[in-house]
Amino acid sequence: MLAIAVEYLTGRAVATRRADRQTAEWPPHPGRLFAALVATLHEADLTEEERGAARAALAWLEALPPPAVAASDADHRTVATVWVPTNDREMPAKAPRKGDGPELLGLLPDRRLRAARAFPSVNPRERTVVFQWPDAPADAAGRHAPAIDRLAREVTCLGHSSSLVRAALCPSPPPPTLVPAEAGDVRLRVPRRGRLAELEGSFARGQRPSPGGTATYAAPRTDRGPAITPGDWIAFERVAGPVIPLRAAEGVAAAVRAALIKRAADPVPASLCGHEADNTPTRGPRIAILPLPHVGHTHATRELLGFALLLPPDLPTADRIALYRALETVDGDGVVDEFHRLALGPPGRWTIARRPDPALKTLRRDRWEGPARRWASVTPVLLDRVPKPQPGRDLAAVVAASCRFAGLPEPVAVERVSDPPVPAVPRAGAFLLDKRPERPVRVCTHLVLEFADKVAGPVLIGAGRHRGLGLFAPLPEASL
Repeated sequence: MLAIAVEYLTGRAVATRRADRQTAEWPPHPGRLFAALVATLHEADLTEEERGAARAALAWLEALPPPAVAASDADHRTVATVWVPTNDREMPAKAPRKGDGPELLGLLPDRRLRAARAFPSVNPRERTVVFQWPDAPADAAGRHAPAIDRLAREVTCLGHSSSLVRAALCPSPPPPTLVPAEAGDVRLRVPRRGRLAELEGSFARGQRPSPGGTATYAAPRTDRGPAITPGDWIAFERVAGPVIPLRAAEGVAAAVRAALIKRAADPVPASLCGHEADNTPTRGPRIAILPLPHVGHTHATRELLGFALLLPPDLPTADRIALYRALETVDGDGVVDEFHRLALGPPGRWTIARRPDPALKTLRRDRWEGPARRWASVTPVLLDRVPKPQPGRDLAAVVAASCRFAGLPEPVAVERVSDPPVPAVPRAGAFLLDKRPERPVRVCTHLVLEFADKVAGPVLIGAGRHRGLGLFAPLPEASL
């Protein structure tokens, strides 16, 4: 085990994502830390013996598997454009001659041209990030640890020069929040064998280094709740296109599903299309498509800000790979979203962007996962059966069966409501539902569920839970 802790001294991390210069990078990529260690190798006041030991340690480190990362969530700050003096021009090689005064004055900061710059940043909720190599051989880790610790302690910033840090080896690292995963939904730059030589060569030639290698990450699986495990949430943000109201959620989900099926390799996984090769409904795990609305307070707009794909924990690996191939390709600069234009029918098209670390609260998993005892529907529930005024067939029994089928405990209370307790959520009758003749007629209603203990979401129940309906939001304890 080897772990390096990086503490952001000002509580602010300033670094820019390579694929989006207006968005802050969070969590910091392992490749960024490695580059900082390489820079320190050449800038720190080291003896030749210390420098040789440090270089050998970095060569060993780059050959290890990608590290796990322990990082808290972060609040993205508003990005403002500022106008700053351009970089210094070179001073003349010879002493200035008479008459060169205006040219020399132009080198002063207040005389240089201004250029527009943006410095996106975040405020991490916990100042310390820990990079962990849990499988590092103990003997080699013990041999190289002193040199790596010496380099880490010389690192002063990570990202922009204003992003001040203090780094050192961490003897007792916390549990990771991101671990390397073959079909993960977060892609980070990581060091690979040969990266040290590449960085040194680029510096010697006066060139900017390449982004380096990447690896996919996902949150480690936990037993916190019975619903969906963390790390299976793929969020997309609407960045351009028509404003679509929440009541059209099912139609947007249908458009997303159609686009994914069109891009997926044949045969389309049953987890995506919903039926087997013989056209019978699948009984296996299903990928849920969740249009995500701006709701929850009095002045919310009710519009859909994007959507998320929710992958069940038992999704076959082949299906995960098929989905990711349908979503994106990867080049040297990281992720390139091909799935960026979404046809919505008569309303037009959305331009969408995948957000591994969404700035919008609506698009973040923690907005919908609780845990909580009480949950209220944001999109109405299509009941799996029509309730009857009979024991075992009433509303409570029907909803309890739907919860069990979705992997949730049975609720201790079920309330059917006409006015949802989540502000800005429309009544069930206002939603535009798919009413094609071949679809069975189902009861559509808003519900409030109460469980005996806190349940971790996202909570999805009912016949439409895979296509944008039956999505619940946690209610605070104060509402009990």
